[in-house]
Amino acid sequence: MLQTKKENFIYKTFVVISLLICPIVVIAPLGSWLPLAIAAISCCLFNNSIFKKKFILEIPIVILIAFFWIIISTIFIGKNFFILEKVFSFIALILFSLIVIKTNINNSSLKKIIAVFSISFIFSAILIIVDSKVNLGLKLWLSKNFDFSNFKSFYELKDWTSFSEFRKNNYNQIISYNNTTYSRGIISLTVLALPLSLLCFYYKKKLLTYVVLILSFFLAVSGFSLTVILSFFVVSFFGIVFYFHNAFLKKYLFWFLGIYFLFCPLILGKLDYKKFSEYENQLFNKRNALLTKYCGEDNNADHVLNRKKYSLYLYCNGYNLKKQSNFSILFQDENDIEKIRIFLKYNFYATASKKLHRLIIWSYVKEKILEKPLIGHGFFSSRNIANKMRQTKSETKYQLIPLHPHNSILQIWLELGVLGLIIFFYFIKFILDKIYYYVQINRSVATIAFITFFQIFTIGQISFGFWQSWWLAIILITLILYRYVFKCFKSHELQSDSLD
Repeated sequence: MLQTKKENFIYKTFVVISLLICPIVVIAPLGSWLPLAIAAISCCLFNNSIFKKKFILEIPIVILIAFFWIIISTIFIGKNFFILEKVFSFIALILFSLIVIKTNINNSSLKKIIAVFSISFIFSAILIIVDSKVNLGLKLWLSKNFDFSNFKSFYELKDWTSFSEFRKNNYNQIISYNNTTYSRGIISLTVLALPLSLLCFYYKKKLLTYVVLILSFFLAVSGFSLTVILSFFVVSFFGIVFYFHNAFLKKYLFWFLGIYFLFCPLILGKLDYKKFSEYENQLFNKRNALLTKYCGEDNNADHVLNRKKYSLYLYCNGYNLKKQSNFSILFQDENDIEKIRIFLKYNFYATASKKLHRLIIWSYVKEKILEKPLIGHGFFSSRNIANKMRQTKSETKYQLIPLHPHNSILQIWLELGVLGLIIFFYFIKFILDKIYYYVQINRSVATIAFITFFQIFTIGQISFGFWQSWWLAIILITLILYRYVFKCFKSHELQSDSLD
């Protein structure tokens, strides 16, 4: 009886958490770790059997080695004891996820949890789409009212602003803010979508499966997040290769990853960060030359980049000749194909100008890696290496490393050295070996798991700090979902085999 009550409590806790995960990652993504922590704590309080199974001994050895090296790096290399808080947070998140993975949930309970999770996903995705398309400003309004400076007077509602009043007074800010406000939420939902849809499919909830996939696809290709778009094309390629030629990919994938890990600083850090102003000026001159060629010598050319729509408008004498999504006006002109070519080239230079800072960061990180290639500069040291604000000749303000290198491989090498990189490589191998083992059971499910792996890996190469708690929590929640995916489909295949 007591055991039933404990199981029922864990089930209800998981239902509430599954209802809240997606809204949290959309509205307050920095708190994405909280559902994972609550789930693990509830499991510990009401499921003592977890620790009777020699929990510590079941932790993969590569994870224990990673814990050890991170602690050594923090104390003896970075020599920053304040970072120990980050170390314990990192270790705690990993342990939380392992506790949840070890918790057994019966099939009927898991079915209901997945249904709630999926419905939460759908409403959260719709919120992003609606807010971004009609500029509601809901997230910005919540940020305004729940901001730290408002906590002291929160209960008195002295600084509380109504939604209608906020939209009226801050509409222009909402339009510009909506361009990037949901980046973390979109990335999180697209990562969670595939394992979630697999579980919906397993439990024969086809409507939920299709809706989750359709919304995820729309978020991926709609242009809300450039990172998601790039990762979508990369994982599509690798997913197709994996499904049809997984033996070939298995043979060469680890060589490919090993070469990338080893030469990543040289490949990505090819520019010279000391020439930032020079690069910036070159791109500016190339854009201007194309504008002149586009409009003609006698025209006063100008351009406007509409970031929200990722579209570019070119103006000649104040007249809008071209919009990126519509070529009809240019086709009325002579030499229209040439003008389209010029326009696309201009768009390339405009995008390169925006992403130039990222290449400058990687160039500087390469130099710092080469200073201590073996042991690195210490765990979580990126944000303190070069956080001074600088300025180019064009008065562009920037930092050589703003918080982190925006590339997981470079960050691990910079902070933990080659030793940390080797540990991470073996962890990647550990994950991929699990996926390849599952190919023998269900090729389609293994392919989708592989796609998710490369999706997370690709995103990590162009965005986010590797140790950020919210991003780490999303990865761990995804791993937990795949634990149940593999468990469900494996038992299903075994049952099918026994019937045969």
